[in-house]
Amino acid sequence: MRLTPTELDRLTIFTAAELARRRRAKRWRLTYPEALALLCDEMHEAAVRRQLVRVAVEGEAGQRDGLGAFTRHQRRAAREPLQYILGSAGFYGRNFKVNRDVLIPRPETEGLVEKVLQWIDAHPHTQRVLDIGTGSGCIAITLALERPNLQVTAVDVSETALAVARENAETLGATIIPLLCKEGSAQPGEVYDIIISNPPYIPAAEVPTLQPEVSQFEPHLALAGGDDGLEIYRQIVQTAPACLVPGGLLALEIGVGQRNFLAELADNTGGLGPINCSNDLNGIERVVMWERNEA
Repeated sequence: MRLTPTELDRLTIFTAAELARRRRAKRWRLTYPEALALLCDEMHEAAVRRQLVRVAVEGEAGQRDGLGAFTRHQRRAAREPLQYILGSAGFYGRNFKVNRDVLIPRPETEGLVEKVLQWIDAHPHTQRVLDIGTGSGCIAITLALERPNLQVTAVDVSETALAVARENAETLGATIIPLLCKEGSAQPGEVYDIIISNPPYIPAAEVPTLQPEVSQFEPHLALAGGDDGLEIYRQIVQTAPACLVPGGLLALEIGVGQRNFLAELADNTGGLGPINCSNDLNGIERVVMWERNEA
């Protein structure tokens, strides 16, 4: 028996729908990002089943694709993130290459980018931007594509991460300046209109307790922010005033409960104005911004 493509598609849809029904029956409460991830998992599992059916009904002709799908299914069953399996992740309407050398872009970071784009629109003379800890380049590349007049420098302590950022910039047609740096901070002697970063902000001891998709697969360098999760923030905030033009912007993504520490750190450092904080879609304080004092 040979199933037609339409029949295979119907089997795929049925399988995904049945998986969704079973999970709904458990009455799980999901956040929006979790719901999207779950939908991706359901679609992926259904696609795997389609390929296995193809092996069964089409014999050797479908074997190669079927075995490939089965391997992907095994990887997901081992809790490897779907984005690493597929080799890409969506961010701000574009697909970025990702692998285990870089952090998977999160929706919360889109919120950081959105806030900075709004600031740029209110400050049309903005030109030079520094993205600290660029990883896949999703922040730097998005800013460069959304506002082509910007000159965006993307720095990272990982050469392998910078290689991914370079490839993403080339694939997406963005012009950025990728630079390897030794520390997660602004570069002395250079001056920017904006410094932006989504630095590592998880206490090192907490990383092994995270869900396996994160703790076992994402790069520790991009997750752990020292003993208290605040090590890179100290470097950035303390060096930023000297590297920003008067009135320039420092914008950071933060972890849960870190706002007050950063407000105090900025006050003690000097050179930065009052803190401005924005929540993510879950109501968690996620983005903090300061403007450098004019004087």
